[in-house]
Amino acid sequence: MHTYTRHLGDYAKDTRQLSLTEHGAYNVLMDWCYSTERALPTDEKMLFRLCAAFTKEEQQAVLSVIDQFFQESSAGWVQKRIERELIKAHEKRGKAKDAALSRWNADAMPTHNERNADAMPTHSEPHADGMPRARALRNPVSLSLSLSIPPNPRERGKSGKLTRPVFSEDVSEGHQEALNRWFKYKREQRKSYTPSGWEALVRQQLAFPAEIVAKSVNASMASNWQGLFTDKVQNPVNSSQGFSPQKKEKGGGEPDWNWRGFAADRLEMSITVSWDVLLERMQEMILQAWDAADADTKGGYTV
Repeated sequence: MHTYTRHLGDYAKDTRQLSLTEHGAYNVLMDWCYSTERALPTDEKMLFRLCAAFTKEEQQAVLSVIDQFFQESSAGWVQKRIERELIKAHEKRGKAKDAALSRWNADAMPTHNERNADAMPTHSEPHADGMPRARALRNPVSLSLSLSIPPNPRERGKSGKLTRPVFSEDVSEGHQEALNRWFKYKREQRKSYTPSGWEALVRQQLAFPAEIVAKSVNASMASNWQGLFTDKVQNPVNSSQGFSPQKKEKGGGEPDWNWRGFAADRLEMSITVSWDVLLERMQEMILQAWDAADADTKGGYTV
C-alpha cells in the first residue's frame, strides 16, 4: 500500500500514554507494515534496524510499543487494526479492477447493429395494441462498414476518426505494412481518417501490387503530398503527360496553346487531392506555362 487511512481520534485515544520517542517508533512500525503488507519480524535486532533505534532509550521505546500494540503470531508481530485495513484495501482494489475490466471488455459491449436490433423492431413486429410498427430504416453504408471495421471504441477518437489502422482479413501483409506507414505519417501531421474514408483508401490501394503501394507511400511522404498517387507511380510515363500545355501551330505560324486538353489532363491527376495541394499545383502549372511562353518568344514566336 502507498497510502492508508489514519483515524486521528482513535490514534490519540490509544496512544495518550506514549512518550515522544515511543510515538516515533510506533509510526515507523505502522508505516513499514502498511507499505510491505507483512508482519513485523520477531528478531529484536531487525526491529531496531527498521526503526533506526541505536541508543538504549530508543530500543526500549521500540520494545515498549511492540508489547502494547502488537501480538505475536507464526508470521511475526501483527496488529488487528492493520490487518483489517489491509483486507479492506485488497477488496477495494479487486472491485476496481473488476469494474475496469467489465467497462473496457469489448465482448461485453453491444455493437452498433445489436443496439439497433434491440431498439428498432421489424415491419412484422406489432404494437401491444395489434397495429404493426413502421419498418425500421437501415443505413446500408454503416452495415457494410461494420463487416470490416469493428466498432471498438478504443480504435476511434472523440471526433469519430480512427486512432489506429484497421484491416480486414483479405488485406495482405505487404499492403498492411505500407498503409500502416502512411497512417502513421498522417497522424504525425495531426490528421486521420474516418472509418469509411479509411476503408475506401484501403480498397483503392488493393488494386495495385504491394510493392507499388509502398513506393507510392514513399513518394507522397518525401514530396509532402496529402494523398497517394499510386496509379501515377505505376505508370510514370503516362503521368508525365499534361504537365505543360500542348502547342499547336496556326496557319500564320503563331502557337495556339491547347489549354483545354492541358486542364483536362491535370484535373484527372488532381481530382483526389485536397484543395490546398490543388492550388499549389495550379501555381506550378502557371509558372511552367510562362516559362514555355518566354522560351518561344526568344525563338521568334509571338505569344
